[in-house]
Amino acid sequence: MLLIKDHWRPVPYLGDIERGHTSDFDPVYKKLAFEDDSPKVRGAAMLHVVMWFSQTHDLDLSRKLAGVLRDVTQPPEIRFVAYAGLLAVNDLESELWRSPRKSCLDWTPEDVDWGLVDRCLGNRQNIGP
Repeated sequence: MLLIKDHWRPVPYLGDIERGHTSDFDPVYKKLAFEDDSPKVRGAAMLHVVMWFSQTHDLDLSRKLAGVLRDVTQPPEIRFVAYAGLLAVNDLESELWRSPRKSCLDWTPEDVDWGLVDRCLGNRQNIGP
């Protein structure tokens, strides 16, 4: 990941530019997050994208994360990252920690707000509760 990030100069840091700003390497991270064959690469790239777009309410990213969450063929760890990311992008992180389960190791589908997921998949403007 750092090799890809450092390929594009100058490297913008999260504190240096506005959240959600599209840099030259964002499309690469998004492609890795949603299309790479390796779950480890997808998870790491997804974390980067989520950090970058945290609290932006980005509808396209929310739809993609919700799609990963709905895909039962995805590893549970990736689905957990997608759910945590969906909440972060929509400024709802506190919802994740209301559950007694707080890690990808003990995450279950019962912990998910499926109404939120379905609203994101429907691209509705009002994603919040």
